[in-house]
Parts: sequence; structure tokens; C-alpha cells
Amino acid sequence: MKKQLVLLTIGLTALTLGGCNKPKEADKKSAVSTATSKKLEKKTTESTTKKEKSDSGDWSAINDTLKSTTEAKDLKVVYEKNEAIKNENQGVSVTLNGYENVEIKNFSNDLNIPFGNQNETGNVVLFSTTIKNDTKEPVYVGPGFTMYVTGYSPAISRKPGLLDKDLVDELVSVKNELPAGKEISGYVAAAIKPEAMAKINEHKTAKLELPGIFKKQDSFKKEDALLEFKEVEIPLVGEGEDTLAKASEFYKDKATADNWGTKKMISEKKVGEEKSFSDIKVKFDGYQVTEFEPNEDQKPRFKKLDKGIILMTTSVTIKNDSKEAISFNTTSATLTVGDSVKMMNEKYLEVDGANEKLEPGKTDTKYLVFVMDKESYDKLYKDQEYNLDVSLYDQKFARMTNIDDLSFKFKN
Repeated sequence: MKKQLVLLTIGLTALTLGGCNKPKEADKKSAVSTATSKKLEKKTTESTTKKEKSDSGDWSAINDTLKSTTEAKDLKVVYEKNEAIKNENQGVSVTLNGYENVEIKNFSNDLNIPFGNQNETGNVVLFSTTIKNDTKEPVYVGPGFTMYVTGYSPAISRKPGLLDKDLVDELVSVKNELPAGKEISGYVAAAIKPEAMAKINEHKTAKLELPGIFKKQDSFKKEDALLEFKEVEIPLVGEGEDTLAKASEFYKDKATADNWGTKKMISEKKVGEEKSFSDIKVKFDGYQVTEFEPNEDQKPRFKKLDKGIILMTTSVTIKNDSKEAISFNTTSATLTVGDSVKMMNEKYLEVDGANEKLEPGKTDTKYLVFVMDKESYDKLYKDQEYNLDVSLYDQKFARMTNIDDLSFKFKN
């Protein structure tokens, strides 16, 4: 199959400006482009759920290009990851072959704005990416490569001009179209301000949004998606790998998924009890009780819980065998402790599913979270019997279930 590749091309200005050293610099860039392109011609066989070593390109060549375009005096690799992450569906795929976090110093003053109105120090994250269309029709690539860092509110986006010509430039030049049976590979660069890098050093990771692929040009609606946008958590410094490994032990509530702080497991139990309501099956998979210490950015949310924080995160899997879609993200529950104490799930601590609705024949898992102060849990709640009462909602957000239709009793 013939491949379409992104080449790191040389600007015409660099070829025409005077000076005896300019032709050598141009030759150097051309060599970088050729080496990078040859590396990128190799395929990755990475699957959506499996990670393995991948060929992410010639990092030394792309670093030379970055140093040249930014006119940086110094460039240092902070972190490099060459393990592919692949998102695929319906014959199309987006593969993050690998990425680098590099620090640049004393760079061009023309770049002071994206790096926080200074040109002394900054970081650039370089993403090596392959987008593939194995269908028989042209497809269209949506926006992506945006990062989100805990404690840093602006989104971090791709910065044009850090490379001579990046993957996004190439896609824009063809109106984001990828012809049938083709693939395109290249790099994307994001500029990191020092204050954003400080938060990365604190929290170790970031969320990266991979682009979706669509059937229609300039339409990013879900109904036109062959492959939806996907968020992945990536380490950006060495300690980030340990952070992600520890987080994998816990249910994906927002405290875990968005790296709001640290959890300590107090108790964990698999239940597996299933009940039905009008052709909808609800299984109480289990629960985790954790002691939670929020990071500095999230402490204001929990300021009333000054005697410690306990999170009880329950896992509920819903299978919709009915003929109508239900409102999945609206799913809620009450937790009764003993005979009298009753509390609602805390929506702000929950991660919504990718789809608001759960269509007929589909299954998805919801993590419902309950918050307690540690002193009350230790003295009053820990040894009590619990009752989890799950509520389902239709497409108009009207409650479908009554009290105790889907209730599950359990005890630590």
C-alpha cells in the first residue's frame, strides 16, 4: 500500500538568504527530513488495548530540527516514551507511536508569547503519530493533540511553527482528507510554559486527546464518527510511570482519572450481584473504600472535611436489553448506612461515559462515589451494613425506577 508521509521540509527563505553557512544548514535539514521519513515508513502493529515497543521515528533528527527552528542555544531530553498507543475502529486508526518531552533554553524571542512572555526556558512535547485509513472511502481527521494538566487551567495545544511543517500542516493542506487505503505519519509539537511544566513536575502526568476520524468533512458529530476522540493519560516525566501504575489499582472516579490527589486502599470487595428492571440488567460489581488526600489544587473542594476524607467508590455495570436508549450518565444512587444515615452519590467526583446514552444492546460501567469524613467512618460507619439503591433514567432524564427496585446490601 502506498503511504503518504509528512516530510520535515525546508523553508524557501532558508535556501535563498545569503551567508556562506546557509547552504550547509539547509543540507542538514534536508538530511534530517530524509532520515525521519525513512523511519516513519515502518508500520506499527499496536492494538487498542495492547502496548508494545514501536518505531516512533528518529528523535535525534527531529530534535535537531526543533533546535534549529527555535534557535535554541540548548536542548535537553527530559523524558522519552516509545510505546505505541493505538485507537482504532471501523477500519481507521490513530496511533501515537511515541513522544518526547524536551527542554529548550535561550531560544528565539519570536517565540516568547507561547512560552509565557519569556525566551529563557520552555518545554516542547513532540508527538510521533500515524493515521491510517483502511476503508474504501475517504475519511476526515478531526482536531486533537490537546493536553490537560492537573492544576493548570488553560489547555495546552499544538503550536504551529515549532517544526518546519508538521502533521497538522500537512492535513490542513489537503482539507483534513485521508484517501481510501492511505496512511499519513509525522510529528506534532506542543509548547509548554514554565508554570505548566511546574504542574507537570508536581503531578507527573497529563491527559492527551487523540483526534477522531469522521465520514464527513468539517463534521465532528458523534453520528458522523468512524473513530471518536480519545483521551489517554501519559507520563511526561520519569516518575509519571509509577504514578500511572499506582492509579491503575483504583476505580476510575475523577479523583483517580484526573489525578486529584493520592488514595490509600482501606478495603476492597468484589460483589457481582445482578438484578433486573424492565429488560435492563444492573450488576453491582464491587466497591473500594479509600482514604483520600487531595493535592493543593483540589483541597478547596474538600475544605469542610478537615478530619480526613473517605471515598467509597462503587462499580455498577448496566446492560440495556430493552428497546429504548437510557440516559447512562444520569445514573445515580443513594447509600444508606445502618438504619438512618443516607447520602447521595457525588456527581463532581464521577467521570461521565463517552456516550450520554446507553443504546439498546450496549453495556457500560458507571463508578458512583460517596464521600464521608474519616472520623465518622472510623467511629460510626465502618462496621455498619450498607444498602446501595441505584436509580435509572430515561432519555428525557425522568427517573424510571422506584426505591429499592435495584438495591444491593453489603458489609465491609
